[in-house]
Amino acid sequence: MQDNKQHKIDIATTTKHNKENINSLTTYFFTDFPDSFGAKAMFNGFQHYGDIME
Repeated sequence: MQDNKQHKIDIATTTKHNKENINSLTTYFFTDFPDSFGAKAMFNGFQHYGDIME
């Protein structure tokens, strides 16, 4: 069985990208979250969407 999920690369953190795959790149910016909500919590919360890189 093939995996039909599209893989999107984060343009802000990837070191290799070109203009051919620019439509598959996604960048997110988060602000105003509580101090008690750290990077590990964000990583765990969003890792099911794809490869997460800081």
